Amino acid sequence: MNHFTIQEQEIIRQIITETEKKNLDNISRTNAYFRYFKKNPDIIWSFLAHMVSRNGGWNMCDLEGSIFPHLLESKIRKQLFLTYERANWLIFHDVFPSCCSINIRRD
Repeated sequence: MNHFTIQEQEIIRQIITETEKKNLDNISRTNAYFRYFKKNPDIIWSFLAHMVSRNGGWNMCDLEGSIFPHLLESKIRKQLFLTYERANWLIFHDVFPSCCSINIRRD
């Protein structure tokens, strides 16, 4: 990061910190997308990100619902849950810093 100014380095640190704070689990990610959209309704794709994250959460919950425990072994359900979790974590890790940088550019 040596080629960035001190101010730019601080902004990058803030974005990383904010992303890590909100990337704890699928609920925190879904809420972060939705809060961002409520503050920035012109960034329509942030609502889409919220919906995708929310639907991913439903899929994660379905694994322990009334149907899947009868169809899939516990080990397979756990692997699927961890796959959904990792995929959603990676997407947020990629997308949310863009949300933060849009706000910084606007300010």
